[in-house]
Amino acid sequence: MQVLIQCLQIASNIVSTVNAGYDLAMNSDISFRSGCPLSSALDLVGDKWSLLIIRDMIFLQKKYFKDFLNSSESIATNILSARLNKLECLGLVDKSKDPDNKRQWIYEPTQKALDLLPAIVELIIWSIKLDLPVGIPLDMKQSLMSNKNSFIEQTISKFYESNSS
Repeated sequence: MQVLIQCLQIASNIVSTVNAGYDLAMNSDISFRSGCPLSSALDLVGDKWSLLIIRDMIFLQKKYFKDFLNSSESIATNILSARLNKLECLGLVDKSKDPDNKRQWIYEPTQKALDLLPAIVELIIWSIKLDLPVGIPLDMKQSLMSNKNSFIEQTISKFYESNSS
């Protein structure tokens, strides 16, 4: 129950931030079906790709368009471009020029995207419990199942360490 409340609070925070800082009229793809925070959060990131892109940024330190294209899920270039733009508009991704190659963009998750990590971890644990085919190392699986809060803290720490240089 506590996890559900936490997920609903995260969803509510994202939705209220979006409502305050994003002109929904500019993007006809986004419309809210109801006032439910979970439903509204799914309207924002509940598509097939958004959470996978955020996953790749956090767990695999992917930053470049071509890195996301090489993910095992095989996203199409037009869909990837649309999702990255949407995530940027929603304040979940920052986009900046690569200082070493001005022709490339670097995509990085914002704190709002990192706030989704507990929900992402819960979905991973849920898929493990259902015996879905998950391709994660055994030690990671054991860490997730034994102490998810510690796993989340360690993941965020590793993310900041790898992005501090």
